[in-house]
Amino acid sequence: MYGGVLMEEKIDKLFTRWKEDTAGGYVAIRSKGELVFEKAYGLADMENKIPVTKSTLFHIASTSKQFTCFCILLLEESGLLDIDDDVKKYIPGLMPYECSITIRQLMNHTSGIRELYNLYSFGGLLFDDISTNEHIRNYTKRLRTLSFKPGSDFSYCNTGYFLLSEIVTAVTKESIREFARKNIFDPLDMKDTFWLDDYTEIVPNMSQCYYDDGQGKWKKAFVSSEVVGSSGIISNPADLLKWTAHYLAPIICKPETLRKMQESGVLDNRTETGYGMGLYVSKTHSGLRYFEHSGSTGAYRAALMVFPEAELELIITANNAAVDLNQACFTIASIISGQNCTPTNYGGNIPSLPEPKLLDYSGNAEGRYVILDSYVVELKKQGDGYQLLTPRETFPMEHVEKNKYVAPQMGYHFFLFDGYILINALGKTIRSDKLNTITLEPERIHELCGLYYCHETNGVFEVEATMGGILLRHARLGVFTCIAKSDSEFICLFESLCTLSFRNNSFELSAARTRGLLFRKIGSERNGNKSEYLECNP
Repeated sequence: MYGGVLMEEKIDKLFTRWKEDTAGGYVAIRSKGELVFEKAYGLADMENKIPVTKSTLFHIASTSKQFTCFCILLLEESGLLDIDDDVKKYIPGLMPYECSITIRQLMNHTSGIRELYNLYSFGGLLFDDISTNEHIRNYTKRLRTLSFKPGSDFSYCNTGYFLLSEIVTAVTKESIREFARKNIFDPLDMKDTFWLDDYTEIVPNMSQCYYDDGQGKWKKAFVSSEVVGSSGIISNPADLLKWTAHYLAPIICKPETLRKMQESGVLDNRTETGYGMGLYVSKTHSGLRYFEHSGSTGAYRAALMVFPEAELELIITANNAAVDLNQACFTIASIISGQNCTPTNYGGNIPSLPEPKLLDYSGNAEGRYVILDSYVVELKKQGDGYQLLTPRETFPMEHVEKNKYVAPQMGYHFFLFDGYILINALGKTIRSDKLNTITLEPERIHELCGLYYCHETNGVFEVEATMGGILLRHARLGVFTCIAKSDSEFICLFESLCTLSFRNNSFELSAARTRGLLFRKIGSERNGNKSEYLECNP
């Protein structure tokens, strides 16, 4: 074994939260054609005490996206489509827009189409609800606006990848499951890999996924989705290593097809996005080029990472969400290669600040902080350190020195300052400002209260009064706190962070992957309620 016992000990330390009596995962590493490490951790089925083995199957979630793109590129190789074609050429009924959106823009996440899981949430569906391809078709037919002009920005979009699977079906007259089986999985001898397009299907050797509820109790997480294209592949590391080997030595496509997948998308202003076709692409601080994609659904997690020039391939699959698999991959790559494999641009276009300075700090950093306009975390004092409360888990933060703290379970470093914190993780430093809130006048609260309807999601929210502010209520989803930044701008602590912008008896709801969904007050006049996100109307 490459590196021997010492290497195994270092890798084992990354997965200490995967215990013998909990859900776990499987790690497989190949270097220069040699399988240098593979190991199973924990249980595939906690109820029946069935351990994870080499044959255990996992849902790889968004790691599936590279296979969707490869299906499209195989069709282009055969002359059956062009990735710069307008999507309406193939699926006109699912594209209710006048402007052109290309297949390439779907693959690069630059289409501006709204994110399907945001649409689900804002329409009143729960994550545990059954999710089918027909549901997504019905949502896409209702869409009337885009988040931005196609090609002008990057926004990760599962809807676009579902539409890619629909294009495969429209062109081939067969499901993407069948097309991928005949043209990818069978030729590469990936016998255990397939697209799950029926959530009721019985799958031998399939793991179940679980999560720790934060109180020391394990619970089962459910995945009731049969949506394909954006997600949905079932596989294991042994099969996925056959796929990564194909990246290094292609046998079922032209080499330029795989090179195309690994080229960063480019915006209209010539900015590179850091995302190719189903793959994130970048370099490490030591100059090693890599491409990767991870995935998460329920408590399943997966990560696939390849350093082509170093001939290093890493696969991790899990039924336990407790470990950051991307961070684990970068750390393992450093252990194996002996180089600094910290990424230079992890997360695409997110700008990194200079290395934080160590300063004396005696203030109180307790409070809520906005992270990348995507979610809110809270710091609470605990002994000499703090607790970091995220939307899903709570992590202890230990004092290192001066204003520097570390969350050992995450591997992130935090630097505390008055009014903001700096977070150093995966080679980047980002700033997070403390949330400050205002108290609204009673008259303004009364003006905002009422029922609001959105045509695009067919969803209704009620704005209700609370002490000095408002809250957002949904009949099925529950009640969500709204933090007032002004008398018209609010941050809503939804499943992920959202913003509400009120004007003219309406509000626009925006999230990380969907901007400007218009909710009109029921019973109000429509004059003046036009959304600014109308670059591409039907």
